[in-house]
Amino acid sequence: MSPARSTIPGTLAAGIGYASLIERNAFVVREATMPVLTPGSSPLKVLHLSDIHMRPTQRRKQAWLRELAGLKPDLVVNTGDNL
Repeated sequence: MSPARSTIPGTLAAGIGYASLIERNAFVVREATMPVLTPGSSPLKVLHLSDIHMRPTQRRKQAWLRELAGLKPDLVVNTGDNL
């Protein structure tokens, strides 16, 4: 077996380990300010949700999503990829 071929199982195992242990709990809120309204207008707070992939057993994710209400958005946009 060539050296490059022998690294495939380890790389695959590392990828699966990262996805199942790290990525599934890596919830992120990013904030950006965009000057799209007329100067002097009241700010508009938009919460964009995507790739939730919710399962009934994901209690930490459910709690994190509940906490997003504290951001008090004016508009919530969900662009999908949910379960």
